[in-house]
Amino acid sequence: DSATKRSTLSCLDPEGNSREFNERFELKCQKCTCEESTKTVTCKPKECPKPNITECSDDGFVLINQTDPSDPCCSTPVCQCKPGGCPDIDVTCSIGKKPVVSIPKGKCCPELRCEPKKVCVRNETEYQPGSSVPGSVCQECTCEAEQNSTVISCKDQECNKTCDMGYEYVKTDSDECCGKCVQTHCVVNINGSKQLLSQGETWSPTENRCDEYTCVKNGEILTTSTSHTVCPVFNESSCQPGTIQTAANGCCKICAEKEKACKFMSMKTNITHNNCTSAQEVDMPYCEGSCNTYTMYSKEAAVMQHSCSCCKETCFSNRTVDLVCPNGDTVPYTYMYVEECGCTNTECTAAAGQHIRRKRSFTLL
Repeated sequence: DSATKRSTLSCLDPEGNSREFNERFELKCQKCTCEESTKTVTCKPKECPKPNITECSDDGFVLINQTDPSDPCCSTPVCQCKPGGCPDIDVTCSIGKKPVVSIPKGKCCPELRCEPKKVCVRNETEYQPGSSVPGSVCQECTCEAEQNSTVISCKDQECNKTCDMGYEYVKTDSDECCGKCVQTHCVVNINGSKQLLSQGETWSPTENRCDEYTCVKNGEILTTSTSHTVCPVFNESSCQPGTIQTAANGCCKICAEKEKACKFMSMKTNITHNNCTSAQEVDMPYCEGSCNTYTMYSKEAAVMQHSCSCCKETCFSNRTVDLVCPNGDTVPYTYMYVEECGCTNTECTAAAGQHIRRKRSFTLL
């Protein structure tokens, strides 16, 4: 019958179920086969795939085996978080930052991040927004909050750089922020009119050349030294007409005095020529005295103008005298006889500072 036929064509598995010849099946995590030759079921343990990981690399994870969801007969190794295995973390951050501890996604152990605070940092010190921050010597600084950060805003301290007349603003190298006014000139104030003088400079006002102002240094201070020239008594009536002028210093008046003016003078002398001499002295008048000579500035010509005149004969005659020679001969000789003297103009040809020694001479004709 049919039941008998089935029993001769099948095997019974360990649970009593009928299996056909050469049937392969899994039973209790074993791979089994109904062997036709022996009409029995043979089984051997099921082979599981090799694990894909052998260790855990991230902190806090440990390797454990768990049932493979796709195959309950096999286990698969997985890394499982075990917080007790996490290392200690240092929660110290630098100035201006704060510690933030979090567990990133996919991680087991907490990690530290140092995030910026909303403060300003200078010289290892934190400053809250709106507070004053120490700056350089000449700066005023403030901590200011912007949209996502803070900044230190500084502006230079204002210095008064205006100095009085005669002073100059100088930046110093010291710890002081602003410079100071240093004296560079003397200031001479005459009736509200001010004149600047450098060190060692001498100045006289045009309206009073007899007063001299000199800028001298006394320690670190420049001061004005004043001197006044006292002129000798000037008697205009004793001057030769047309000779009054101002001395080189521009202060005192001078002139050629009348008694020193060009005069007619008389003398007697022997005349000698070619070793022949007059037998007796003859009258030999001459001119002597000073004339008006000056150098002064001309506004019209805008130059220094020179005027020179000398005392010389203005009228003369020729006279003849007999000269006695060594051999006893007598020869006539004619000479100039001065009759009048006066000042006559001449060219000023001598260089400045050149001293000319004038000798009284006689022109013999």
